[in-house]
This record gives sequence, C-alpha cells and structure tokens, in this order.
Amino acid sequence: MAQVKAKGSIILEILIVILTAVLVYTIYDPAMKIRAEEELKKICRFRMKNIRQAELRYFDEYGKYTGNIDSLIAFIKRANLPDSLFFSTAAEKFNPDSLRRCPKLNEPYIMGADSLGKFYWVECPYGHGTIGSKEKPEDVNKVSWE
Repeated sequence: MAQVKAKGSIILEILIVILTAVLVYTIYDPAMKIRAEEELKKICRFRMKNIRQAELRYFDEYGKYTGNIDSLIAFIKRANLPDSLFFSTAAEKFNPDSLRRCPKLNEPYIMGADSLGKFYWVECPYGHGTIGSKEKPEDVNKVSWE
C-alpha cells in the first residue's frame, strides 16, 4: 500500500530549503563584504606607499617634496621610473594614474606639502591611513598603519 504525504509537509520542506538558503546567505555575505573591504584597504595603502616612493624620488631630484599629485604623476612618467620601484597587488598592477584616487570611494587623496617642500602628507579620504602629517613635520614619510 502506497504511503500518501500530507499536503502541508511539501510546503514545510520548501520552507526549510528557503530558510536554509537565507541562513547560508546571511553568514556568507558579510564575510565577502569584509574580504572586499580588506582588499580595497590593501590597494589603497599600496597606492599611498607608491606616492611615498615617488615623493622620495622627487625629493632626490629636486631637493623638496611636491605635495601635488599631478606634478608627482608627471614626474613618474617623465623620469621613466621602473615599475619594480613601486608596489602592486594581484588585483592591481602599478599605474601612475591610479595614484590620484582611493579605490573605495574613487575620491582623490588629500595631499599637500609645506611651502618649502620640506615635508608632505597624504591622507585617504575613507580613513585607510596617512603618510606624514601637517602638524608633525618630523613624521615625513611615516605611515600610520605600520
């Protein structure tokens, strides 16, 4: 004799499958967002380190820091600095034009130098860190995350 399923049990099985999928998604989604944010932070900090590398080369050549991203990118291109001098990630190879903006918000870095070019600062608009300081000239080239 065949066994007959109750009508409500099929609905319960479908509901259990849907709730399981929702549960898996609620656990998996935040982890993916955290990984994506960490990758953006890593790229941002590499870009700021590349700005520091370029500023150091600029200082070697001109005896002062520029504090201006357009001048710095033009210098990188004109001086034909080797890519091996700069940092890259698996997700992003070095590109001088990428130094303009934070990858998180696509907002420009906050950057400047004192009037004599003795120190400079770079700040991520999203809060991923800083290099140098307006208030503490002795922190020139010092990164906030190391």
